[in-house]
Amino acid sequence: MNNQLIEEFIVFIRKEVSVIDDLISVGLTKQKTLIANNIEQLNIILNEENALIADFNRLESGRYQIQEQLASFYNMTASAATATGLTPKIKSDYNKLAADLEEVITQLNKAVTRLREVNRHNDELVGFSLDYLDYLRTIYEGDVAGVYSCNGQPTDGRTYLNGLKMLDWKV
Repeated sequence: MNNQLIEEFIVFIRKEVSVIDDLISVGLTKQKTLIANNIEQLNIILNEENALIADFNRLESGRYQIQEQLASFYNMTASAATATGLTPKIKSDYNKLAADLEEVITQLNKAVTRLREVNRHNDELVGFSLDYLDYLRTIYEGDVAGVYSCNGQPTDGRTYLNGLKMLDWKV
């Protein structure tokens, strides 16, 4: 029974890696869409991304249930029974499965690292877009010098949309 449970655990992690790979692909498409300023396509991509996140959460829930069963079998707490934490225990009983688990953990770590990079870049692109919109708003509405104290708080009683104006004076 434990052998089957470990195989199920590995299958769940492989499925999670697959969903993360799909999220990476969607994230790269999102980058191109952000650069092209295609808002309609961006909305479609965000819906697809949300569906993938829901799939991942469902997989994560199933994986965690198996993880709890493995934790019970190996007399571990569920929080200690991570894939990495289980590997040495599994290695002593099922060497082949431990090798498969180590391989899928490596794939998972690589996929998560890549997804973080893609998301960080997308966050930067969104930030640049928001900065540009704020710049355009400032051009449209006009800009006045903000007066700030040494700790960065406005001293003229006004609140500014993004906290700073294009022209600033420090007192």
